Amino acid sequence: MRRVGVVVVHLTRRINNRDRGPGTNRRLAAWTKGITAQALHDVSERRGSSLRLVNAAYTSQVIPGTSTLGRRSGDWLHCPHKGGVVWDADHAAAINILDRDGDPDISLWTPHTQVKQIIQERDRHRSRLPDQDSSTAGYCRCGERNIRSDQQ
Repeated sequence: MRRVGVVVVHLTRRINNRDRGPGTNRRLAAWTKGITAQALHDVSERRGSSLRLVNAAYTSQVIPGTSTLGRRSGDWLHCPHKGGVVWDADHAAAINILDRDGDPDISLWTPHTQVKQIIQERDRHRSRLPDQDSSTAGYCRCGERNIRSDQQ
């Protein structure tokens, strides 16, 4: 029998938002930790799957397939490069969560400020590499899995 793994973001951190009071944030964090995390654990155990937790920092703000921070606007994630590719932020987060599982530099407990530094350093390193295919010059580096283009 083949074992399947489940990769999820670590759900025990506080939910912070200025629109909610501290009591509501505390209750939401407890609910998330208590119910959602337990349900994921129970279901994966019943099905014989492994459950791996990853760091959630910036998963919905990084353009998948790159190490580039995009511009988040509501549910949309806009690529900063020429070409104007737009991702659904949840879709981008799901891809980035899977990628984060094998990331040797970002552990479950890496602080979000350090995660941002790692992402920015990867983007700087990537931008210094020469472009091997001149036919893609001027286009977005996001790949084919985008939702829509700003130019549409």
